[in-house]
Amino acid sequence: MYFHHNKQRFWQLLSIFSIVVFFCLLGFAIHYLNLDSETIDDITLIKSELSQEYIQKEENKEIIKKCKNCVRRYIDGVYDIPANQNLQPYSVIIDNNTEARPQFGLNQANIVYEVEAEGGITRYLAIYGSNQNVEKIGPIRSVRPYFIDITKEYSALLAHVGGSPQALAQILKDNVFNINEFFRESYFWRGADKIAPYNVYSSSEKLQEYLKHKKVTEGHYFSWSFKNDKKESERGDESSIKIDYQNKEYVVEWKFDKKLNLYNRYLAAEPHFENDKQILAKNVLIQYIPIKVIDNEGRLDVNLLGKGRAIICLDGQCNKGEWRKKTVNSRTRFYVKDEEVKLNAGRIWINMIRPEHKVSY
Repeated sequence: MYFHHNKQRFWQLLSIFSIVVFFCLLGFAIHYLNLDSETIDDITLIKSELSQEYIQKEENKEIIKKCKNCVRRYIDGVYDIPANQNLQPYSVIIDNNTEARPQFGLNQANIVYEVEAEGGITRYLAIYGSNQNVEKIGPIRSVRPYFIDITKEYSALLAHVGGSPQALAQILKDNVFNINEFFRESYFWRGADKIAPYNVYSSSEKLQEYLKHKKVTEGHYFSWSFKNDKKESERGDESSIKIDYQNKEYVVEWKFDKKLNLYNRYLAAEPHFENDKQILAKNVLIQYIPIKVIDNEGRLDVNLLGKGRAIICLDGQCNKGEWRKKTVNSRTRFYVKDEEVKLNAGRIWINMIRPEHKVSY
């Protein structure tokens, strides 16, 4: 009786074990098949989101080949290998004075903010976070408090050349992670192509070297939401976005290429080129912000907290919406009809403008 009971129990356990093994193998097979399916989709998506120039470069071919386990990067939503998903970002202040043109590095940044400095002249805050090789970034200029506030959203390293008294005081007070050319000149250089102060540059190699020196490798910020591009037949026909910064040398226009699903940038009524290639963006966000002059030097107070009007342009369609920012360190988020916007994977360009500035599309 005892032997019979044990034998029966043995077969019961063996049956249970067999069922568990069967379902494990079934789950593995389903997962494997899904991975194969996702691999094809991911490669297709990468090719749709990146330029042919990117795809054809030898160092990037390996990324596409290894796309079986690709994930969206936090910085811009582009599919990449897991090691590049959440790299520590760094931001660089780039001048837009007419004497500072042409700029370098804007067409390789993942995110670019464009906002006024003194005298109606705009500056850029270019943010990099995807392990790209950028040989020359600049001309790099001085920092203002609102550039610090934007950088905080990404917990990024901030590269600059000096700054306004308010900004330098804020860096000390808030212990902002920064690299100032005045004190770390070995990570910058002065070129012979332009006169000072429009001749300070750096590179991804030098800034990543500084991050390595500081032993900082992983990003600490919340990502935006991303989606796949709309099919060409579903894209809109709003072919041009014009942003009037009230000085003809700084008027911006974006012209939509429906086939490629990209916006081509124009500055002062001319194509905005960098190294003989026109600057492009996948998403153009226009953020209306309160701005006021605060001193005799024409320096500005730019209020980035709270909420305000926004225009969100992607896939050939522009929609009126709203931006919201709850705290100094939180990410600014964009909404249309109370639903957070999902951006296309790729370069994001944010034009910050005064409420009285005209936008047409």
